[in-house]
Formats: sequence, structure tokens, C-alpha cells
Amino acid sequence: MLGVVRYRRKDVEGMRKVLEDAVKVNKKEGVLWSAYAWILENENRHEDAIAVLSRAVQANPSDEKLKSSLQTLQNGKKLKLGKLYGEQWFQFMLERPPPQFVGGPGFRGGGRRAIYGRG
Repeated sequence: MLGVVRYRRKDVEGMRKVLEDAVKVNKKEGVLWSAYAWILENENRHEDAIAVLSRAVQANPSDEKLKSSLQTLQNGKKLKLGKLYGEQWFQFMLERPPPQFVGGPGFRGGGRRAIYGRG
């Protein structure tokens, strides 16, 4: 989260340092690697994003999500991590979640509200 905050404040080098430290410690966290690559791709650092995902696939050879993300970038397409990681991705608030994620479980939709009378 600290890396994302630094990215939002336009501190790209600070973000890189924080996320590099984070992926060194949490090598098995695919969403962390993917977020790092997404930010680099968003900053028009395509080759760096591919390099990050390549390192991620080497560290996690059985993670299919990382492999598909790497393939997507290598094909010149945009990363769509919301479909891969769901709520786990949207916690970073880098993209707006689609309507099916808004509210979540326990959300009372439908515009109804409880009305209690005095009495």
C-alpha cells in the first residue's frame, strides 16, 4: 500500500524502492508483483513491467495468473487485473471496481430502508 501511495503522489522512484523491497520479502504474492507491473505499465515503462513479471514467473513458476499477465504484456495489451484478482486487486484503488464489487456482502441495496415509528 505504501508503494501505491507514493505512486499516487508522483514519487515514482520512492514507489520503485518500496515495491522492490516488498517483492523481495513476499516472493509468492502474485498480486503484489502484478500491481508493481501495472504501475510501471501505466507510467509507460513497458519493458520494465515485462521484466518485473518475468522475475515474478521465475519466482512463482506455478502461478498461472502471473503467466497470463506476462503473456498479455508481451502481446502489447493492457493488464486487466480486476478480472484476475477481483477484490484483492481493487483494494489498491488503482482502478474503479465494476458495479458487482461495489457494496459487497451485507450491502442493503434496492433503495429500501427501515422505517421505525415512535410509539
